[in-house]
Amino acid sequence: MKKNIIFIIIILTIFGLSSLINLSQTKDNPTDAIIMNLIQLNIETIKNLNITYPILSPILFSLLFFILTIAYIPFIGPVFVLCSGALFGPILGAILFSFVVSLSYTASFLISRQLYLKYKKNKKKNPKLQKIIHGFEKDGWLYLLSVRFAGVIPAIAVNLGMGLTNIPAWQFYIVTQIGTFPIILVYSFAGSKIESLKSLNDFISPYFLLFMIFLSICPILIKIISDYAIVKLKKRSKKT
Repeated sequence: MKKNIIFIIIILTIFGLSSLINLSQTKDNPTDAIIMNLIQLNIETIKNLNITYPILSPILFSLLFFILTIAYIPFIGPVFVLCSGALFGPILGAILFSFVVSLSYTASFLISRQLYLKYKKNKKKNPKLQKIIHGFEKDGWLYLLSVRFAGVIPAIAVNLGMGLTNIPAWQFYIVTQIGTFPIILVYSFAGSKIESLKSLNDFISPYFLLFMIFLSICPILIKIISDYAIVKLKKRSKKT
């Protein structure tokens, strides 16, 4: 239980820090507004290419994201999902990008695992690292779901970190598909209205952040409650 509570505190702390960083960037260094302007300036050209090549464009779009993901290029997700919503519409864009993200992240995860296995063969085991890894392996899918719902920890870090564990690839894929879909759907709807947006903060409301916080801690809270209930039932069965 202690481990789960610490994990919730870490998630909430990261949410708080990311909110502070976003506020400071909006005031002093509006990077997101610059990115938004670049997308808006080029979106019509990309839309025309999509109309001209309706089959080739989604394939190239997906392939580009896949290559950049397995190359561990950071912070590309929001830009691509906004473009996906703008090009293919909010629903179709969200569904398409959900599968692209899940496949790309799983490939990145598998590459990380293979690199770690090769490293492990040539190096002595690090007791501290092994302890952390084993702590995540028992209920790794729960922690992964929580992190995916949160969306505040860079996907590259999650893919690399989970590659060190023994979580099955199929489980990683399914949890990633479920955990990333809510935020993909929101960004895709924002992308469908890209022309009217001035910055990324235009559609990230406090209510949306509260919803994401609730989603992210919900799997761990369920785990804490279920563990507590199991302990209580065992104690009662022993007494009887």
